[in-house]
Amino acid sequence: MSNAKIEHFSVAGKAILAEAGRASEGVAETYDFKKINDIVDPWYLESKKEYYERLPDGSYGARNIDEMAVLARHLGMPGNKIGNGYTVIQEWLLSVRNDRKIAGAGEFAGFNPGVMVFQGSKLLCTQRNKFIAPKAGSWEGIRRFITNLISEEQLPYFMGWHADAVRSTYAGEWKRTQMLVLSGGPGCGKSFWQVRVLTGIWGTSADPYDYMSGRSTFNDSLMTGVHLQMSDVGGGKDDEARRQFGAWVKKFVAEPEKTIHQKGKAAFKVPLNQRVSLAINAEDGDICVLPPLDSGMLDKVSIFKCEYAALPKLLGVKDMSEFEKVVADELPAFVHYLLHEHVTPHKLLDSNGQTLHWCDPSIKEVLESHDTSDLLLELFDNAWFSDGKRNPVERTALQMYSELKTSNSDMLNSVVKNAYGLGRGLSRLSGAASGSHTRISSRVLKGRRVWRIEPPTS
Repeated sequence: MSNAKIEHFSVAGKAILAEAGRASEGVAETYDFKKINDIVDPWYLESKKEYYERLPDGSYGARNIDEMAVLARHLGMPGNKIGNGYTVIQEWLLSVRNDRKIAGAGEFAGFNPGVMVFQGSKLLCTQRNKFIAPKAGSWEGIRRFITNLISEEQLPYFMGWHADAVRSTYAGEWKRTQMLVLSGGPGCGKSFWQVRVLTGIWGTSADPYDYMSGRSTFNDSLMTGVHLQMSDVGGGKDDEARRQFGAWVKKFVAEPEKTIHQKGKAAFKVPLNQRVSLAINAEDGDICVLPPLDSGMLDKVSIFKCEYAALPKLLGVKDMSEFEKVVADELPAFVHYLLHEHVTPHKLLDSNGQTLHWCDPSIKEVLESHDTSDLLLELFDNAWFSDGKRNPVERTALQMYSELKTSNSDMLNSVVKNAYGLGRGLSRLSGAASGSHTRISSRVLKGRRVWRIEPPTS
């Protein structure tokens, strides 16, 4: 360990050690390790045989036993043996191993450096966040950008989402939130907002879409990104793909625990304090990568319709580089406003004090019109109840899938991928509370589930 790495402890450390230890005839009789621990804040990770010490910037560095001994000597800790045959340094390191154990260490996105308890185990967050420092001032350029991008009706929800997200991440406290969805035409400013504003505020980002959509099983790159940013994903629009995406959205926004899987290593769970955003084009086909807005999904997303913000003319600057500079210069003031000044109307807050979700009515209408439940019923009616046929149909999901693939494979492929997906669709339909979906029921016959579809009532 170089002297530069430990010089920051030398003066204060020696002063405290002189006060904490009492030497008599070259032998340290007593020693108050609490005082030195307050300086170094040492921790021990058994699985890697590593010690960790707090650095001047508040982050933590990994050290081996020899480096910790060097640190102790530079702090003025004597190397004399005490009554039990150990040196003071050895006794200190032993106390760290016994009393200051941690189960894991790493950079946990959105949490401040230090020890936290997760599922009964102590974890050490080692790195400082790269958040932009708040500073009171003008953010008029960003304000004009927002009011041109987001309509007046949506604005209170939009600002509330940002205030909630910034306050919880800056405090290092996880809180339930929604995925922020920005839908608008090409070049409207939605992606600029993601990259220059959101990532600009939090300093780190990662793209989770391949993992969330099932394209990849490895996601260790997500561990350090506070802003999980997706843009123009072009994912699957069939029912199974949308619902799988929705299942992952729920996990990412509704709970801090994330399962991290590195290639060639066993998966492990860690707490991550992250915020998710998605920018998509406004065309109906692009909108329909979003999960179906059922009761379990509706409060997990806030979907905003973006207008064309006319960048960079909006601020009267000549090009995008100047516009980017204006936004970057105003970010500290914008963060200060979100942290200390913004007040979300009380009627827009839920029981936990968080801003309620928002969904633009026109986008919600598009999503509802693409509800694959209705498409499945249309598929069934075309196959089995055309020309006035009135007899109920009873089949297994596999039998139905084979018949439907023969009669209308294009429409079938747009709704489900396989017989398993069809079975899940039938299960959702049979569980619907009212309406035409009560036409679907099932029973178990000789160990197999047989589905029954009644003809339409009119």
